[in-house]
This record gives sequence, C-alpha cells and structure tokens, in this order.
Amino acid sequence: MIAQRPVPILFRGMNYMRRATHSSSRTMSSEPAAQKLKCIFEDYRQQNYSDELPSRFKKQMIQAMLRRSQRADGRILIQEIERVLDNIGASDRVTKSELEDVLIEADQEYAAEGAVSVQRISEYL
Repeated sequence: MIAQRPVPILFRGMNYMRRATHSSSRTMSSEPAAQKLKCIFEDYRQQNYSDELPSRFKKQMIQAMLRRSQRADGRILIQEIERVLDNIGASDRVTKSELEDVLIEADQEYAAEGAVSVQRISEYL
C-alpha cells in the first residue's frame, strides 16, 4: 500500500513572495529587491491600515516621506525613504544598496540627483 502525502502548496499569497524575496543571493537585476520593497509596504498596510483604502495609505506614506524633504520640486530623497522604513520597523528587511538599486531602475534621474519622483515611489506602495 502506498502512503499518500499531502501536496505542498507552493503559493500562499504574500507569504510566498516574502519567502521568495528573503533569499540571500544577489542578482544583477533589482527585481527581487523591488518585490521585497513592495512586500514591506504591503505587510505594513495590512497590519496598520486594513480598515483604510489603499489610496489613503499611499497618500500618508508619501506625505511622511515628503515632510522633512529639503527639495522644493516634490522629489523624495533616499534618506527620507530610509527614515520611513526605520519608523515602520522594516529597516532591517532591505539594505541601502538594494533600495538604491530599486530607485535607480525606477527613476533614471535618481542616479544624478539622489531623489526619486513621487509617482515612481508610489508604484511600490
């Protein structure tokens, strides 16, 4: 008689993405880092903004990033993104180099100016 084993579930929503992006191997593409950043913000939104619309969450996160920004053009500095990640308790889940890779790929002007547009950062919220 052959014993039947349960078939493992390979996809369980955000948990699968979290496990897939926590690998320590580095690749040339910043896609795993981008997924990791999206997962960080999505986890925080689900835990703290579950009763709110996702658009309200995006608005409040962007306002928090712009609040102390020294730029008048509405672009967000990487230090402000790092500060928000630290405030939500996720600074240990993404490195500065991963964050820079994501922002450079998202906004080509970031490499020259050290800031990213609000539209680009909202894609990760």
